[in-house]
Amino acid sequence: MNKVGEPIFVIQEHNAKHAGLHHDFRLEENGVLRSWAIRNCTPAKPGIRRLAIQVDNHPMEYATFEGELGPMPGEGKVTLYDQGPYKRLEDKSWSLLVELHGEVISGQYYLRHWKDNKWLIWKRGG
Repeated sequence: MNKVGEPIFVIQEHNAKHAGLHHDFRLEENGVLRSWAIRNCTPAKPGIRRLAIQVDNHPMEYATFEGELGPMPGEGKVTLYDQGPYKRLEDKSWSLLVELHGEVISGQYYLRHWKDNKWLIWKRGG
């Protein structure tokens, strides 16, 4: 799906017992998956902003995980929603602009730091 050496993005649909249905949005960076939890799923159309809570980085092996997470705060079913290569178009300490090339989700997305571990994510229009 992606050329050797291109970083990947992964979106996993996670139906957590306590947090409900959300997307785990992950970007490969420095050998790990930088991760955010997005309530109400990743926006597929421009103009929709979603809160993205940054969570701990995950190991690269987690990119292909599907199954049940056992008794813990994230307990629930995880399925792969989309994945593919991505390009980092802009990278600042408080914002990212990435171009995703997946089968379900594609286009340019902004991630903008808001406060603490809270970010906003939206699809760039155009």
